[in-house]
Amino acid sequence: MIDRRARSRIVIHLSKPWEIGEALGWEALPATVCHRDRERWLIELDTPFSFRHVDYRYFVVSPRLPGWGLDDAEMLEVPCLITPVPAARALGDHPCDVRECSAESEDAMTGSVTDFCRQVSSPQLRPLSPRREHSASSHA
Repeated sequence: MIDRRARSRIVIHLSKPWEIGEALGWEALPATVCHRDRERWLIELDTPFSFRHVDYRYFVVSPRLPGWGLDDAEMLEVPCLITPVPAARALGDHPCDVRECSAESEDAMTGSVTDFCRQVSSPQLRPLSPRREHSASSHA
């Protein structure tokens, strides 16, 4: 079965590391989802960049908070871990396997992802509570 979103468009907003955000002027990074594996997506930036002699083109994104899923990016800005992966891994058999990459490493990034079309229509998006938590807390 063909996943209609296999090549969907998203936008990344970095929040960490500060140095890369500053170097990029905190601009949103348009990207394409290339592969989906459970709660991880392999993405390819539209415009790869280099920072401190390291080239960044491919990343694996995954939700960083309980209760969030990447599919929520269609409606919300989803907080994520953003792990850079080398092209050899991205083009290999298991592109979303980041076991060798540590969230504590100097390459670790955090930020958020949202649907590209939603970003274009609402460029001032800010993270919101997940729908399931938001609806539960609104009754309190």
